[in-house]
Amino acid sequence: MKQMMFMVLVGLLSALEAFAATPSSLSQVFPEGEKMVFSRLVASYRKQDLNEVVKQQQALAKNYPSSLYTDQATYLRGYLELEKGRYAEALKAFSAIENKRPYSVKRPDALFAKAMTYKKLDLPKQADFVLKKLEKSYPGSPESRRAALERRLLRVK
Repeated sequence: MKQMMFMVLVGLLSALEAFAATPSSLSQVFPEGEKMVFSRLVASYRKQDLNEVVKQQQALAKNYPSSLYTDQATYLRGYLELEKGRYAEALKAFSAIENKRPYSVKRPDALFAKAMTYKKLDLPKQADFVLKKLEKSYPGSPESRRAALERRLLRVK
């Protein structure tokens, strides 16, 4: 009985040791944490440095695909692309959130930004389609109310 208890205790200790080793081994593979990468991305976004934002967003998506910061980083990249007049790249970023992360908290914002990108491209029918989708998917949300207002302004026939 004592020998069995000892074996269980040794097994438990070795499991705990292995579990404790996992974070340190991960930190060697990814020396900077996801929060650090996102902080650099935000700093680059504030400087309007698109190349650095793209670099940090790609690093975050590659090294931390399930991070809470991934959607926010993709959204910021898309928004900066939109501000720089790179509409195709902006649409790709917003569509990535829309299609690949359907439960993301940034999805309503991405849908609205996607519609506004279509509006800037003078594509009112596509903008209206995305705005309708936003209203249907998120009724009563602030983005849904903004979408309703934008649809009235579009006056798509």
